[in-house]
Amino acid sequence: MRPAPPLSQSRAVTAKIAALIILCVGVGVTLLSARQRRLVAAHDVAVQHARAQQDERAILRLKQEIAQRVSLPSIRAAAIQEGVVEQVIAPRESTRIRAQTATGRTAIAGERRTAFE
Repeated sequence: MRPAPPLSQSRAVTAKIAALIILCVGVGVTLLSARQRRLVAAHDVAVQHARAQQDERAILRLKQEIAQRVSLPSIRAAAIQEGVVEQVIAPRESTRIRAQTATGRTAIAGERRTAFE
């Protein structure tokens, strides 16, 4: 049989073990706290992402509604109803400027004429 260690030695070992346990608990709490902060940050990002998607869907819905309301036939009907214009000119015609040539023919400005015409 071995002789029992002195009492001061066993108290020192107990204190070291207690300090080691306290240190491990502290490290564990720190790691859990960091993990919780990461989880909260990931949740916040997911919430913001969901809000952004919801906003994008709302914007798309509004764009579609505007596109339906602002179609060319509805603009023409509203303009005629309000008396703003009596006749709406076709877009291609409105961008062209007609000019009289020397021969008396009507030409559209910007057209190139060749010597063979």
